[in-house]
Amino acid sequence: MYCREQLEKIGSSQENYPYGLTKREMEILEQLSSGLRYKSIAAKLFLSEGTIRNYCSILYSKLDVNNREEAIEMARTKNIV
Repeated sequence: MYCREQLEKIGSSQENYPYGLTKREMEILEQLSSGLRYKSIAAKLFLSEGTIRNYCSILYSKLDVNNREEAIEMARTKNIV
């Protein structure tokens, strides 16, 4: 378990991505934008499909969109990817 100082250090060392996205969420958004489905993204990133779904749910919430298509459209419109 991390203590508060360790978590703050980890948080401060992360790059700043738009909309509070994490590096992993950005990777997934880029994969979605290239047309990959959850299953393909999971295989490419060595994660389970359920984990990708969880990341996408959080990603959609941060972007204030409801689905993959809206997320991709917003990412392209705002030059996120």
